[in-house]
Amino acid sequence: MKFHLYRITINSKHIYRFLNNTKEIKIRDITFNQNGNDSLASFTINSSDFNTVTGIAKDNNIKIINVHEFGLYKKITHSFFIKLAATFAIFFILFIVISTQFIWKITINGNYSYTQKEILDYVRCLNVTEGVLKNKVNCENIEKNIRENYNDISWVCAEIKGTNLIIHIKENYITEIAKKESRPYNIVSKYSGKIQSIVVRKGTPLVKKNQYVHKNQILIKGVTDVADESGQKLYSVITGSDGDILGKIKFNYNDQIPVKHKYKIYNSSKTYYIPFIKNYRWHIKSKKNKDIEYSESKIKFFENYYFPIGFGKYVSKDYTIKTANYSKKQAEKVLSSKLNNKLAILEQKGYKILAKNVRIVRKKEFYQYKGDVICILPVGKVQYIKDSTLNKIKQEKESVEQTTADR
Repeated sequence: MKFHLYRITINSKHIYRFLNNTKEIKIRDITFNQNGNDSLASFTINSSDFNTVTGIAKDNNIKIINVHEFGLYKKITHSFFIKLAATFAIFFILFIVISTQFIWKITINGNYSYTQKEILDYVRCLNVTEGVLKNKVNCENIEKNIRENYNDISWVCAEIKGTNLIIHIKENYITEIAKKESRPYNIVSKYSGKIQSIVVRKGTPLVKKNQYVHKNQILIKGVTDVADESGQKLYSVITGSDGDILGKIKFNYNDQIPVKHKYKIYNSSKTYYIPFIKNYRWHIKSKKNKDIEYSESKIKFFENYYFPIGFGKYVSKDYTIKTANYSKKQAEKVLSSKLNNKLAILEQKGYKILAKNVRIVRKKEFYQYKGDVICILPVGKVQYIKDSTLNKIKQEKESVEQTTADR
């Protein structure tokens, strides 16, 4: 089938004059037929010659009796379903182009002690939510606020890929305090224990390795004394303090669970898939003896191009509640698992677990898991220097300078 053609009909008495004026145009399939008293001539031309042919006919006063358009082009442009598909494709492309200007997904990577919900809730407090324009998102501001709000998050990187805002974090207690504080301060001990190592970047160290320290004892002083040639103190200067101090600390651990406990036996479940748009979702309400588990999946194009539409998966589970007593072995397994999870988080943050001496004891209606855990961890914390001390140091220095000037 030809792509785009026209079948033109004129009076047959003009056909030879018409052909003489259109020698450079490809005219084919010439036929003659009778329509009542009129003798007609019909011929076919390409669509690219249509304007030229109609112009020649007008210049020579040749009346075009009929024009019939045919070919694949007409089938495409005149088909309802093809028009509908083309319209849908245009709107779909517009939808994609407009949607890619917004953030439709926020992803948190690298968290283990903080939940996804906890960090996402904080990010949303910064007016960064699904549906915000990408050019309104300040990644540097997000990084700064997260670092300031979470002391044990030492590194943050926010980036936009497609319509996905990805926030990478690194949790670690071993951080440089000086990066987070601007006021003059000393570094004091958070715990009582033995100093395992001390690295001083700024300030005056007041403790040594293997020295036992008490809670709130000054480890690195943010004030340094200036002495004369004989070693006698002249005055003090505020140098600030910064460093990493690790201590060997023994923690008391105590946890318990009741002997009698309730547990669920699930009988049947039903699954529902419900579409959602942006933040508008229809929720299935939980009923008595029924749990609702919800998860959702957003439609995406390639890896990071999410759209504001998707499907929510609801799993409704019926259950009955039973009551039973823990045996000592079962209780120890539950309590030990809780302790191991807590220790795993500490290890991921840079703590080194040296020993755990914990045992289980039954006390009437409870199982108690009690003992101590020994670990190596950062022990330094900030203690601001009092304003009265700062003023005293300032006055002391001014007095010495005045005495020197008088001499």
